[in-house]
Amino acid sequence: MAGGIGREELASILAGNPRLVGMIRGNVMAGFLSKTELEALVTGSVQTGDIADGAVGAAKIADGAVGKAKLAYKSVAVTVAAAAGNGSSDADSELAGGEIEGCYSTGNQDQLVDSVVLNADGSVTITLAAAATGDNTFNVVVAKP
Repeated sequence: MAGGIGREELASILAGNPRLVGMIRGNVMAGFLSKTELEALVTGSVQTGDIADGAVGAAKIADGAVGKAKLAYKSVAVTVAAAAGNGSSDADSELAGGEIEGCYSTGNQDQLVDSVVLNADGSVTITLAAAATGDNTFNVVVAKP
């Protein structure tokens, strides 16, 4: 093994890779790893891009680890006016490419809902089975892309 590294070298390496600070300090590794060996650890560490899609299943996520504050979603109000068959929200670029998670009535609903669609411009369109007899109001929950 090559000679050890000094405090300045270790501080420089840790400044660029803050995830290692606790691990290295916890194991007091500064005295017996060379700079090259320490850099190899950093290079070989898991990066966000290294985790394959679907690799982390529900069983590997702690209960309560992802709460409401961490979810990226938006609730969109949609009204289908009286005598109309459908209604749309305003375009919202923040939602374009997202996914509809749910839809619920927030007031009058006098017709069945045929479809709920997230359009390319981020607007949401609700189509009823028949023309509304009064204004029908809904909230649609959309997961942001």
